[in-house]
Amino acid sequence: MTGADRLHALGIKGKGVKVGVIDSGVDYSHPSLGGGFGSGFKIAGGYDFVGDDFYGQNAPVPDDDPIVSCISGGHGTHVAGIIGAQDPKGVGFGITGVAPEAAIYAYRVFGCWGSTTWELVIAAMERALADGVDVINLSLGAIEFFELTRPIFVKLEDMGVAIIASAGNDGEYGPYHPGYPATDKSAIGVGAVNNLYLPTLYYARDPQNETVEYARTIPIPAEEEKLYPFFADNLDGESCDPALWEAARKAFPDASKVVAVASPGSFCTVVASSWLSDYGFGYYIIVNGDVNAMDLAPQGSYPSSQIDVPRSSWLQIKAGIEEYGIDYYLSVADSSVHDAKQLEGGKMSFFSSYGPTVEMSMRPQISAPGGKILSTHPSSDGVGYSVMSGTSMAAPHAAGCFALLKSVFPSLTGSDILKLLQSTSTPLEKYGVDRALTTTAQQGSGMINVYNAYKSFTETSLSQTELNVRDGKAPTPRTITITNKSKKAKKYTIKHNGALLVKATPKVDRELYVPDIFAWEENNEKAYATASLSSTSFTLNAGATTRLTIALKAPDADPKYLPIYSGFVGINDGVLDYSIPYLGIPYNRTTVNTLDYGDSMKQSLALVKPDPKPPIPLQPVVFNGDSNERNVDISSFSFFSNLSAPDFPVIAFTYRQPSSYIRMDLVSPTEQIKADRYGYDRGSRLDLRPPKHAPLDHFLGLPSYGEIMSIVGGDHTPPSSAFQKNIDELGAPYGTMWTYWYDAEVSVPNGTVYEVPNGDYRVLIRALKPGASWRDGGSYESWLGPVLRIDNFR
Repeated sequence: MTGADRLHALGIKGKGVKVGVIDSGVDYSHPSLGGGFGSGFKIAGGYDFVGDDFYGQNAPVPDDDPIVSCISGGHGTHVAGIIGAQDPKGVGFGITGVAPEAAIYAYRVFGCWGSTTWELVIAAMERALADGVDVINLSLGAIEFFELTRPIFVKLEDMGVAIIASAGNDGEYGPYHPGYPATDKSAIGVGAVNNLYLPTLYYARDPQNETVEYARTIPIPAEEEKLYPFFADNLDGESCDPALWEAARKAFPDASKVVAVASPGSFCTVVASSWLSDYGFGYYIIVNGDVNAMDLAPQGSYPSSQIDVPRSSWLQIKAGIEEYGIDYYLSVADSSVHDAKQLEGGKMSFFSSYGPTVEMSMRPQISAPGGKILSTHPSSDGVGYSVMSGTSMAAPHAAGCFALLKSVFPSLTGSDILKLLQSTSTPLEKYGVDRALTTTAQQGSGMINVYNAYKSFTETSLSQTELNVRDGKAPTPRTITITNKSKKAKKYTIKHNGALLVKATPKVDRELYVPDIFAWEENNEKAYATASLSSTSFTLNAGATTRLTIALKAPDADPKYLPIYSGFVGINDGVLDYSIPYLGIPYNRTTVNTLDYGDSMKQSLALVKPDPKPPIPLQPVVFNGDSNERNVDISSFSFFSNLSAPDFPVIAFTYRQPSSYIRMDLVSPTEQIKADRYGYDRGSRLDLRPPKHAPLDHFLGLPSYGEIMSIVGGDHTPPSSAFQKNIDELGAPYGTMWTYWYDAEVSVPNGTVYEVPNGDYRVLIRALKPGASWRDGGSYESWLGPVLRIDNFR
């Protein structure tokens, strides 16, 4: 799919390149991964930072050996296989990794289950740097921001090391959801493309010698010879029927060869494994879509007794049981594997996360095969392979491609190789949309073509491999320098190819329960930018250079839905096709509110009374967490002083578009603060009880008693010392935030957390505007709330 096989045919297989894999360890005893560890082996080095029993919250137990045997910890073995596996003759499936001659260094930061810490990931990157790796693969991450990784990322980039990171598997959330560390400025984010084929299908045969197709990583053992299916439920989609199971127990003398068959979608498939154990039966069948749209769960995530079949096979089995009764069987003597072409093959995987970042950086930058990928897996279960899906599978494919190019062009840095891969990637069409390119917010430059990247080194170079046009209806024209690196004149042709416009918040104004207000449903519009090119055709002599100017005009789109338009500038030099992706916002984000003052929380706040009188906005809102009474002027809270009737404030607000930094402070009720909106009647006169202690914080010069919480969404944020307590590491770039302030605690810059004394306070919410610096106090949109009276606390 990416041309790696064509480079293999030229003898280019990654020899001499070191690839670091920071993951869950590697089963290097696997024959396809070299069968050993250390110098001279495929797994040439590494370190175990954690041990088997580490799950992210307990003490790690490090040692020098990164081997893993637990099936639940097979992720790293699968990743390593994608990079460099080589099935020996007669072993496995004949798998060859992308860079089978590269040396792999395995750094284990995950145990057999659970999570890890960024501190361990940093330690692994430091070790990889000391070991002299050329490429680091990070098939890990989350939708968050962790600034402490920046120094090591910068150090690696300065040393020319490529940092390849999976973009994330949160495609269901829509734009602005790429995972960290793929969003880091020094990292290369990789999206996932579906495999053209489901790779492991097998045939059984029925009494009429007709083939019945099924899917498993490896075939049902041939020694089973014949299996005998029975109906496990009444074909009504409900649970298993005990009477049918009892009848099967009596009808079939060898229980180990009995197969329970439930109807599609039946609850019986959920409990079938435990029922099998009770009855001693061998297998159960589940229906897994159509053969050209099937998927397989990773090895170890389902019982070995499970057999996946397409709907067509289930219909065959159903008809066979109805005709033959207990004499119906499935012969499983044939263990030869075959594959099936997939409808979504070669298109972006639905789960692949969308960018861009909050700062409008393109993430992912490139895409690679990551859906339905067959690779190595720990062999302790006797299988040793698994079919897995995720951007975790796409990243190592890209890392392998980097290794191939690095082995041929050793002087190139990670950034140099990225430019080669980006400019020669293939833009992909959207599955289900006729002749339309997927938004670059999801595919980046498209699917990498490492063979074309290799060829392009001596053909054409481009000064830019992506265009970030950012905000505006008519962004500033961009210029690209094109150089003919070949030894003969070339004719170049240029064209513009628009990609689908995508909206980030299609449901933003619907009256739904709060978690769904910003729930994303996939949408694509054939709304394209228009492009004015300074030239569409020209000839360059050998070694000559020219400049191409592109002026874009954004399509019309309503800002309230956070639309993103995108496309490609296509360049052909007579030998290869090149493409330069772009994405932009068809409006100026600074002219649109970041905080929402309308009724987007109408349904969820239905119990909160009374409604405010204009001009007080409906939200943000402060209300009593016990009584649901809205605070519109002054409300008293004693928190948990009275355990039989605790009361505490709930502060809720909605942010409609991405912000790098949102901060909630506790301020004096008498401080003259100019805000954009106010959550109280400014004309009312209140008998206030100002706090007796002095403010302990002065964020951007404004006196504050401390920070209640903050949301961190990108690079333009204060250093961590400025927000210590409730950092809500951005779980979504837009949405509704509920702060249940149970404990009356705030934090101050030195890291101290303290309980606020009795007195009157207000809540100040500040949201940094797009593209602004956190240091500029005038670049925040703000809301000042009503008085919170802390009374008789403790």
